[in-house]
Amino acid sequence: LETERGYHLEYDGESDRVRRPVCAAESGFYMSPMAGRLRVAGTVELGGVKAPPTPDRLAFLSH
Repeated sequence: LETERGYHLEYDGESDRVRRPVCAAESGFYMSPMAGRLRVAGTVELGGVKAPPTPDRLAFLSH
């Protein structure tokens, strides 16, 4: 059994551009509007509970 770490970013504020969940399948990420914020997610890694977070995963989501 291995652990899975998921990564996401959340941006404050309502989004006029994203009003429902959107999937960019070719890029491998999702955007979901939430109460007062926008969540961008879709990258995971299998690395164990003691492995440090991978900054490149968050950098991918922020672009």
